Amino acid sequence: RGARAARLTEGCATVGRGRPRAMAFAHRAWAVVCFILVVAARVDARSLRRPSPIGARRTTLLDDEFDVDSFDVDSKSKAVATRSILRDVSSGEWSKWRYRSNDELAATLDALHAGPCAGISKLTSIGTSAGGVAMRAIEISTSPGLEQAKPGIMLVGNMHGDEPVGRELIVRFARLLCIAHGGGDRSSGAGDLDEASKKLVDEAASVVDGARVFLVPTINPDGFKNKRRNNGNSKDLNRDFPDQFNDPSLPDGFDERQPETAAIMRYSQSVNATAALNFHEGALVANYPYDAISGTNRQAGYAKSPDDVAFKRLAKIYAKAHPSMATPANKEFPEGVTNGARWYPLWGGMQDWHYIKTQTMDVTVEVNERKWPEAGQLSSLWSEHAPAIVSYVHAVTRKSLTGKVLDSVDGTTPVASAQLSVAGIDVPFIASSLGYYARFLAPGTHEVTASAPGYYSQTRSVTVDAESGGTLTISLRRLEDETPDTGNVQTFSKQKPSRVVETKKPVVNRNSAVDTNDPNYDPEKGGIVWNKGEPDEWVDDGSTTLDAANARIVYAPTPEGYVQPWGQGPDIGFLDAIVVALVVIGVCIWRWRKRRKARLAALREGVQLSNVKVTND
Repeated sequence: RGARAARLTEGCATVGRGRPRAMAFAHRAWAVVCFILVVAARVDARSLRRPSPIGARRTTLLDDEFDVDSFDVDSKSKAVATRSILRDVSSGEWSKWRYRSNDELAATLDALHAGPCAGISKLTSIGTSAGGVAMRAIEISTSPGLEQAKPGIMLVGNMHGDEPVGRELIVRFARLLCIAHGGGDRSSGAGDLDEASKKLVDEAASVVDGARVFLVPTINPDGFKNKRRNNGNSKDLNRDFPDQFNDPSLPDGFDERQPETAAIMRYSQSVNATAALNFHEGALVANYPYDAISGTNRQAGYAKSPDDVAFKRLAKIYAKAHPSMATPANKEFPEGVTNGARWYPLWGGMQDWHYIKTQTMDVTVEVNERKWPEAGQLSSLWSEHAPAIVSYVHAVTRKSLTGKVLDSVDGTTPVASAQLSVAGIDVPFIASSLGYYARFLAPGTHEVTASAPGYYSQTRSVTVDAESGGTLTISLRRLEDETPDTGNVQTFSKQKPSRVVETKKPVVNRNSAVDTNDPNYDPEKGGIVWNKGEPDEWVDDGSTTLDAANARIVYAPTPEGYVQPWGQGPDIGFLDAIVVALVVIGVCIWRWRKRRKARLAALREGVQLSNVKVTND
């Protein structure tokens, strides 16, 4: 027995020396295979059951957002701010036309927030520049800081440091809005309005009620201080944004961006404005997308965006409201508008990024042919551009297509972050957490499709008027809901089609949750009437009692467009079952191999698993 045990021990040792590494490799390989199968199942399930989400558009400001009350400044800055605020509250301060320094600009925003804009404004720091200067934004609306069912308009100035007119236009516009609306204390920091503002008070009074206005006077305070185009790191901010032709996925890449670029990107994604104005200098024109052009040929040429007609209309609204922008006196741009790439192409600009990433209709306005004009010209520049700014804002708030996406169960629950698309325009947009959306479209009839994970998509037709815009509320039905019927066929399902039913008579859905705005709704029958006219094919889930006189079962492919819109394929449960089965098999094999290894180890030590002790005698 001892000799036999020795031979067994020697044999096991010989076998064991070559197997651990192979067994470890097999275990790792098996784990990788299982992981790949699990990921494949999830990806396949998403592709089958849900539409692909477009780029994330609704983020929240985290470390880069803080209220003014918590904004830490040194004692010197506090002293400067205090003196500036005291000057601003005097009645004659706004009558002085000048370029405010960065400290004075911050103090002016404080004065507006505490004075005429009190109660209808929120002051926020969106980040700091390369030189450490805080960049601030002020929202003016009836409920600042809260999601609202209103279009959003953003105004951005001073992207290039040597183009400062936008700073003054934006703070003047903020003051006009607040005084016209009657918010806060009109006597605090208000004084008498200039003549141009007085003419616009009535038109500006309704802006705050009808829109959320986001104002960012400067995103390049370092360049302004140094009177140069680039930021403190000598980078052109309007070449620093993700570009669709360099990387179609438009990754944020905040760590790779300049701090000013990253700050305005985060802020833009958080507010998700419907439209925007971006003020520059060096010409007199309203510039619309695209700025960039595809291909290796980098020469100027018209780069048409999917919303080209709407963009051109928006730009012309601004240009025509300006006294000289759209006139023969503007020799370079007699129509007052231009396609960006047709003028000169640029890549990495904010305008194109705004449109593609956040679906913001951004128009770049070149406010003056000469950069950094004398301070004495600011009064006339405000008089020329103020009516155009107000006209642009009114166009967005009054002439856009607006509406909500709601759950059809009760007709009031919003479908948050529903995706909407317009036929012929391949840039979709997203509804807010309230289910609200606003989109500036060209006048005419449009087919609008709304979709969301867990819901059937719905396509509706709507007419957008040139003056009054349009309104469209879309109700989405959940995937698990069934469509009951009290007519020819009792129950239909889009979930797991097994056979097709062709009906000869109309089928009426009298579900209490039907949308009375549905084009198929029949008030006489009290429900939605399907299968009007020619017989239609329906999917029967097998639980239906069929009336042989009115319907017959035919075995045919599922009708295109009727089955759940995300496509057909293996059920999620089927894929998961395969993965679980493979994992169980893998665990069993692993346990068997572990037990076998233990047995071999025991034999090498001279002990049999049958509890029979091996001796040497």
